[in-house]
Amino acid sequence: DDVWLPDKIARGVRLLSTLPAGHPVLVGGRSWVCDATLGHRRLSPLPRRATSFRHALVQNFAGGNTMMLNRAAIDLLRAAAAEAARVVVHDWWIYQMISGAGGTVLFDEAPLLLYRQHGGNQIGANAGVEAKIKRLRWMLRGRFRRWNAINLSALRASAHRFSPENRAILEDFARLQRADLFDRLAILRRIGLYRQGLEGTLSLWLAALLGRI
Repeated sequence: DDVWLPDKIARGVRLLSTLPAGHPVLVGGRSWVCDATLGHRRLSPLPRRATSFRHALVQNFAGGNTMMLNRAAIDLLRAAAAEAARVVVHDWWIYQMISGAGGTVLFDEAPLLLYRQHGGNQIGANAGVEAKIKRLRWMLRGRFRRWNAINLSALRASAHRFSPENRAILEDFARLQRADLFDRLAILRRIGLYRQGLEGTLSLWLAALLGRI
């Protein structure tokens, strides 16, 4: 029930066409976050750091309703979907797979659609104090840790599609869930996982401190 802006597809096609057809490309971008009547609009935040597999492991980069893929990315995901028993959120998994396999992930800074927020949203936009408090509670109750365990299982099943560097990062990420406190912090620092913004960074390190990663 989101409303696409008139140039959403055209902008995505232009970005996808900037890279060779045989190279997997994923495009996502900003949204106007709004209420159920399309009012009270606010722009989703701009990412402060680049997209990468180190980011994808712990945070999505854009709403799935903004995403577009080229044929090489679709073929990669179709093959990987047959290997993954379960994923947490399909668009987050798409970002993880494309970045892990060495594809290119592009972020369009222009808003691409109106993203309705209402009671039927599965997760909703991560905007506003209430949304941030909800996600903090999820982390403290272990939801982030459970999500990571599910993601790890799916990604390990397709790890043969990743670059050697990203396979090593994935295995280090798996060690985080069974390491003690000091090892968790050392691994997190060594492999350079990151989330966007100061709040995201603090929540990641808090999750590591509390064993909720």
